[in-house]
Amino acid sequence: MLKKVISFFLPWSPSQPSSRREEVKDVLNLKQPVEDYLSCLQPCSERIVIASPHYHQNKILRQTLWNNSNGSYLENVIRCEIVVTRKNLIYCFEQMKEWAVIYPNDRLEVASRAAPIWLNEYCDNNVSFTYLNEDFRKLNVFDENIVLQYVDVEIVCDACGGFFSYNQIKKEECNRVEMGCEVAWKSKWFCPCGYEIRSVEHEIRFFR
Repeated sequence: MLKKVISFFLPWSPSQPSSRREEVKDVLNLKQPVEDYLSCLQPCSERIVIASPHYHQNKILRQTLWNNSNGSYLENVIRCEIVVTRKNLIYCFEQMKEWAVIYPNDRLEVASRAAPIWLNEYCDNNVSFTYLNEDFRKLNVFDENIVLQYVDVEIVCDACGGFFSYNQIKKEECNRVEMGCEVAWKSKWFCPCGYEIRSVEHEIRFFR
């Protein structure tokens, strides 16, 4: 099963056979570290928490991100937990398997190989929610801004404690400003009870 799941990260490229051999070699070298990493993990549940204020010391989670693909600067403030089903995260892995991601250290590289195996094989249906470890929270596939491009999520409001589908969340945009080659605005989420649960400041710079 290990070889089958690891193949998520090895798209076939007939025009680059030598590169393919190097990729296979790298995977084989990571086999034992991945198995060792998996042995230290608790099983996941059918629902995974990908964003939560409890992941950080501050009650309100603040993230600052720079998306090089479109030049957008994102600052997130989260007052909720964002939950994704295990099945949907596996789908995200499938959609992102062509991505060429280089992680800054070996530990995150091992974590990136272990994550789909963990989702596919290490499941405990007796657990309601699974919280990500620090390594997994640094992987693109668990990033809320990327996940939202592929699948729906579920929301647990930190203020009222309600559990809502993504379609139940009210979304608003405000403070839009256009100056030359830059556009900035803020988007907000509100739970059905009226609590603000997420705000994101966007800034897009158009490079010519």
